Amino acid sequence: MAAVRSATEHADRGSFWESMDRARALALLQDRVGQVTTYLESCRAAFALVHRVMFPLNAQPVGLPALMERFRDGHAIYSFVRQHLMCGANVALSFVRVRYPNVDMGLVGTLPETPSGHTDMESHYAACKGASKKIVRQIIEQSERDRLSREQQGPST
Repeated sequence: MAAVRSATEHADRGSFWESMDRARALALLQDRVGQVTTYLESCRAAFALVHRVMFPLNAQPVGLPALMERFRDGHAIYSFVRQHLMCGANVALSFVRVRYPNVDMGLVGTLPETPSGHTDMESHYAACKGASKKIVRQIIEQSERDRLSREQQGPST
């Protein structure tokens, strides 16, 4: 960087390119800028992918600054995760209700009281993992069928 500084300080002493140090410094600077540009584009593409996966129905922000602004707000990410947890619970409980229409959903949504005040959910999560995968697969398949149907119908007017 000293060579670049020197080049600007002594610009009136002749052609910039007459000094090999100056030319080398400029070439190095151009190379570094090119690398930064490539890196920033890689970051933009990664943020865009994450945004598209996390918010598939939302409009995609244009450019790296807009994407970074979306991810800068921790509360928005927390709200997104909470919204998806609610959505997952709603889907799972809807599947339960389809099988057992008379089930008391208030009772299902309440953990039993235990002497410790804590219910260990790990064994329950493990027991439900297979059914969870099946539910998700069915939702994805149905979403894909719905998308293809909309595409075949064309744009709505």
